[in-house]
Amino acid sequence: MRFGFGLNRARKKGSWTPNDLSGLKLWLDIPDNGSVSNWMDKSINGNNFTQSIASSQPALLSGMGSTSQNYLSFDGVDDKLQFTGNIIPVSNAGMFATVVRYDNSTAASCTFQSFGNSSQVFVIGFISASNAVYIQHTNGSAIDRWQSPSGSVSTGNDYIIKVWSDGTQLKCTINGIEQTLTKTLTGSADTFSWFSSVTAVSYQIGSSGTGYFKSNFGSVILTDSAPTADELTQTENYLNSIF
Repeated sequence: MRFGFGLNRARKKGSWTPNDLSGLKLWLDIPDNGSVSNWMDKSINGNNFTQSIASSQPALLSGMGSTSQNYLSFDGVDDKLQFTGNIIPVSNAGMFATVVRYDNSTAASCTFQSFGNSSQVFVIGFISASNAVYIQHTNGSAIDRWQSPSGSVSTGNDYIIKVWSDGTQLKCTINGIEQTLTKTLTGSADTFSWFSSVTAVSYQIGSSGTGYFKSNFGSVILTDSAPTADELTQTENYLNSIF
């Protein structure tokens, strides 16, 4: 059991799902054979991530988590999935939750990124130099980055990661354990409110737009509403129960 952090795994199928989250904008669930070209959004929003070029589609693999579920593996060379459009309007609060396998063979990995106008970018990923999760907001030449403690993740392991903002502060858990986030790059006075000033025109998994990163995803959840304590727990329990 890779996750093994004491959450209740007895959730009955057909009960709580991410569709019960307030402000749900994206729910990419366990991938299947069709997901390499079209990872379908299971929310009501239809924000599917696609890739029509066969050579740039991720590989469908199995063995993630304690239940050996399917996941999508991006090669760091030319693989990516993309949604063109704005999933989240400029927002002050929200949650990103994912199940990932960390690979530190490249400088950065596990890239989920939004691209906006005037070089506005929001990204969540890993930094291999410190084996940590990072959250970054770029606006032109101004870069603000928050990072979990060094050594908070280890290569080859699977993790449930949640990052959220209540509009005033940024928080992160790794396998249910809250992390102390340190601001390692400061380009503005931003205390980081969710997706603030980022008007996205596209979202990508596996690519930064100028480069590609090794990424292994089993699920992605994104909202534009501050999660309640119950929603944070339900999201963690749900992801833990299926992986």
